[in-house]
Amino acid sequence: MNQKKVIIDTDPGIDDALALMMAIASDYLDINVISAVFGNIDVDVALENIKRIFEVCKVKNMPVIAKGAEVSLSGQIYKPRLVHGVDGLGNVKFDVTHNYKDVNANDALKKCLVGENIDLLITLGPLTNIATLLIEEPAVKDRIKEMVIMGGSVFTSGNATEEAEFNFYQDPEAAKVVLNSKIPIKLISLDATRQLLFKSEIFKKLDFNDGELSVFIKNMLDFGLNYHKKYRNRDGIYLPDVLALCAVLDEDLFSYRDLSLDVDIDKERGKVFDNLDAANTIRFCDKVDVDGIINLFVNTINKLLTKRS
Repeated sequence: MNQKKVIIDTDPGIDDALALMMAIASDYLDINVISAVFGNIDVDVALENIKRIFEVCKVKNMPVIAKGAEVSLSGQIYKPRLVHGVDGLGNVKFDVTHNYKDVNANDALKKCLVGENIDLLITLGPLTNIATLLIEEPAVKDRIKEMVIMGGSVFTSGNATEEAEFNFYQDPEAAKVVLNSKIPIKLISLDATRQLLFKSEIFKKLDFNDGELSVFIKNMLDFGLNYHKKYRNRDGIYLPDVLALCAVLDEDLFSYRDLSLDVDIDKERGKVFDNLDAANTIRFCDKVDVDGIINLFVNTINKLLTKRS
């Protein structure tokens, strides 16, 4: 399997963190740029969390880690989510020790895409960074072979409002720009991610030890499970961004159908709807292989635990 050059845009987030760890563990992905965006937490915390994840995973060849948008394209007030803890990672304790050069996400993304094709752009948070890039440098869309987007809810209810999924709700204008960019897009929406609840028994299959990385992951998962048990009366957690990464690592675990989709930026902000006039073709994920995804998640995280503990 040939390596793919990728860019990841993210707002870690427990599920984002696990998705990033899967990307780090994979020999299939060559991560060129990781850009932070506001979302689950503010952008400064998101940037710090990316650094924390890469350090706890003991990554030697670091990608460019860049700071992106603080607010949405419309400038609407950002509201953090405490569902992931104050720090976004379940209040784990891990301090960054490496000195990182401050890099602007828009500059880093432009530099990466000028004169070079990227096989895959993976987005796990609000789409503000990517929309800003496309508005300022529309030609770069021809450098992106494919996008995998975690976001939106099409035929199911939202998780930010009844109509809208969180990432699209945080910046509907950006989601509209990206979905209508004509970049080939695979959309992993709530319609897909709600098909798999990660119950506590799944995490018992992880090869935890007393190492730093094991403690980091276990503390995140314990926080998530406890939060959802207490506030959602749910024995398990949904990990939408993990499914998005699984869609990259094993395409055969997902089935798709083509839809023309658009995003409401008016009364039902962030709502995704079928629009034949949208002039796009989005590969909408409508079914997932639950057992296959669980096995891929467990095997990939265990691979990381074995290598980096």
